Amino acid sequence: MKSIITTLQALFLRYTQEIFSNESLTLHDIQITEINANFKGDYTLVLFALSKKLKQSPQQIADLLITTLSKPNYDHIFESFELVQGFLNFKLQASYLWKLFNKDYYNVYIYEHNFIEKSTQPKLICLEYSSPNTNKPLHLGHLRNNFLGMALCNILEKIGHTVVKTCIVNDRGIHICKSMLAWQLYGNNETPQSTGLKGDHFVGNYYVKFNEEYQKQIQILLAEGASKPDAEKNAPILLQAQNLLKKWEDNDHETLRIWEKMNNWVLDGFKETYLRIGSKFDKTYFESKIYKLGKNIIKQGLQDNILYQDINGAVCIDLTQEKLDNKVLQRADGTAIYITQDLALADLKYQDIKKENQQEIDQSIYVVGNEQNHHFEVLKHVCIKLQIKGSQNIYHLSYGMVELPTGKMKSREGTVVDADNLIDDLVSLAKNKTLELNKGFKEDQVDNLAEILGIASIKFFLLRMDPKNKMVFNPEESLDFKGFTAAFIQYTYVRIRSLLEKNNFDNDYKNKPCAVGYYNILENASVRNLLKKIFLYNDKMSLAATMYNPAILAQYIYDLCQLFNSFYNEVQIKHENDIDNTKTFLLMLSFITKEIIYDSVTTLGITLPNEM
Repeated sequence: MKSIITTLQALFLRYTQEIFSNESLTLHDIQITEINANFKGDYTLVLFALSKKLKQSPQQIADLLITTLSKPNYDHIFESFELVQGFLNFKLQASYLWKLFNKDYYNVYIYEHNFIEKSTQPKLICLEYSSPNTNKPLHLGHLRNNFLGMALCNILEKIGHTVVKTCIVNDRGIHICKSMLAWQLYGNNETPQSTGLKGDHFVGNYYVKFNEEYQKQIQILLAEGASKPDAEKNAPILLQAQNLLKKWEDNDHETLRIWEKMNNWVLDGFKETYLRIGSKFDKTYFESKIYKLGKNIIKQGLQDNILYQDINGAVCIDLTQEKLDNKVLQRADGTAIYITQDLALADLKYQDIKKENQQEIDQSIYVVGNEQNHHFEVLKHVCIKLQIKGSQNIYHLSYGMVELPTGKMKSREGTVVDADNLIDDLVSLAKNKTLELNKGFKEDQVDNLAEILGIASIKFFLLRMDPKNKMVFNPEESLDFKGFTAAFIQYTYVRIRSLLEKNNFDNDYKNKPCAVGYYNILENASVRNLLKKIFLYNDKMSLAATMYNPAILAQYIYDLCQLFNSFYNEVQIKHENDIDNTKTFLLMLSFITKEIIYDSVTTLGITLPNEM
């Protein structure tokens, strides 16, 4: 399907080249956007870029364009113009919109179901997301991470890129040893099976238990006269955990046995959650299997004098020329830290994916929270200095933390909202709403619909916000059937299905005529606005892919649904006489809207019900 923006850019490029006799102008100089709702017109031409290129003021350029393009010999395309502070707003003739629909969109939408124009430069992209630790269950923050990762993968694939979905499981380190130690000290050999708890929740409880005991010991040391830094550093349970990490890295048999058992409990729990929320990975890496590769890279870096050892023996790199600090890459006792395994992972992902796809990776995207902004800035510079291949193409998709109305979540204090519990609560809330609205549904229908609505509500709510922004998740708001929510979009979709079924249109649409030549219906503002929004689908998908921002697509879907409901309420299709196939066209417009909703919403990873 053609991009409406590209179509208009090409038109204005031809016109400006002719009018200003300037063949040096390119498509890049022609900036066109949809118009702000507060102004008259359909689209706007941004004149600032042209002003610089043509060395004329926006007013001079606008005057000449309006005078020339208003003449009949310019294809009778434009109905009106308005210059507003350097922006030339213009309204298209209804006949031209109709021509565009029939020529460039109708056949593609109806017969080919090919809504999106593929990229002319397809890329091979490695996309890493989720990155859980095996000391606790997935939580609300992980949900935003997973939904961003899956949605972005689908968007990039939609426009023709090849995406390899990867996940790193952080299954070793001091945080893992904390939950292991707490289980050894306080667990009395209980298991997920003996307690009836899901494995990741079971282990997570011991991570919280460790912190409780750690805080108690700190208070005891403080009471004995220790300073706070010394108390935090020398609490006996922390020293035990550090010793357990050393034993793990020294391959102590009993330590490894406990570690493997507890890790498997957590991984089994992750699988259940991933299945429920729809997260999938092409390749899964485990920190425990790759951290030694990172040590080898660091060892080579020392030999090449790229890295150095400080007075305590820790391995570091000097990044002061990059306006960053000196960064520790490996502890003085030889144990690995996060960046140790990240160096190995960057190299390993590049080599694996290149070998499997027989081509270089064009982009390696890490979906990780903004608390790690500095870490990934450092990682990219370190990889470049160590000459790890693909380093220049590392990109950190940073996203803001998710909070609840009650405030920030903290894993160590047990105030994190577990993903499973949150989803259960939303499904229960959706079930209550379903029972209120649909008295005649059977129990299995209610349960199925509640699961769809509950998971969709949190997915859409977390995706509708620009990833860069911190956000507050409000469960009640996420299920508002009249708000900026999945429920509103799902309801609109079901409403269109019902409309088409009642008019026997959904199964017989290919045999319906398209009222070619009858365009007066586009004088109706609600019809015109819906058609223009349909035209923008390709552009919004492309922009979401370019900006790595699913929120652009989420906003588009919501706007489209709002416009359809205005259209539905104003036009009253069921009362329309099919003079000149008007009713057929309106149903066709409804059908296309339904198909775009389905195509775009499923791209975000959200399921649509057939009835509500």
